[in-house]
Amino acid sequence: MLIENPLKIAGAVSAHLQPLKAQELRFAEISTDSHAEVANYFNQRYYSKHKDDKEKFLKEVFSYLASPALTPNLLSHWLPALEIACEHHKTFGVHRELILYGLHTLILQNYQNRGLTQTIYVAVNRLMESQKIWFARYFPNGLLEWSRELLTPASGLSSKLGTWEQFDQMLRSEPNLNTLRQAIGNQEPSLGSKLEPIERIFSEPPPKNVSAQTRVAAIGLLTHAKRINDRTRTEVFNLITRLLANQTRYFLFPHEKTLLNYVPGRHA
Repeated sequence: MLIENPLKIAGAVSAHLQPLKAQELRFAEISTDSHAEVANYFNQRYYSKHKDDKEKFLKEVFSYLASPALTPNLLSHWLPALEIACEHHKTFGVHRELILYGLHTLILQNYQNRGLTQTIYVAVNRLMESQKIWFARYFPNGLLEWSRELLTPASGLSSKLGTWEQFDQMLRSEPNLNTLRQAIGNQEPSLGSKLEPIERIFSEPPPKNVSAQTRVAAIGLLTHAKRINDRTRTEVFNLITRLLANQTRYFLFPHEKTLLNYVPGRHA
């Protein structure tokens, strides 16, 4: 099972794909049932924290939001707090990335509650536009892994996701992708049923135990899988065509559609 939350700690990329156990939550120390007070606790603590501590704190936030049933009341306190944090001048690129992926994961976890997800979508769409501008300003030579796939998907995979040796190491702790990852590493001449987990990940409705980052990683695996030989290339492109064409069977975020459309060689 994957993730309640896709966020990374202290720069370890594989930790994007690690869950945070409920007993680790620092928010549990707050003896209150008030969502407003818990959100206020976040506002008081977040801005004074060191960069690495901010990463861990944001991970705690999204685990906290994933733990109970997400309600409109809870969301009404947390969305403004996270939007402000994402835009704040003390928030570094890695923190902005964590917030954006975390909000996308909340949509997946609450997909069938359309009222909640529409509220999150409004915030996500607003932040995606503002963060494209911010990242372009501070990373003029191109974005790094994960933020590039999310914010500028038409530019294709980042260097670390596009280089097999590095990408393979990043995914070793991700069970949802392990079978396909091993098949690609072994250069198996046909992938067949090993592509089925990809269809499950992008199914409609989406599984709740798969994060937004794991979904991007799944698309990255397809890019590497097609390079094995002509047969795997055909298998991968047929799967991509199905994912893009059948909107009743599969669900894709806009950046995922773009990433799939721009898999090298698809339109050759």
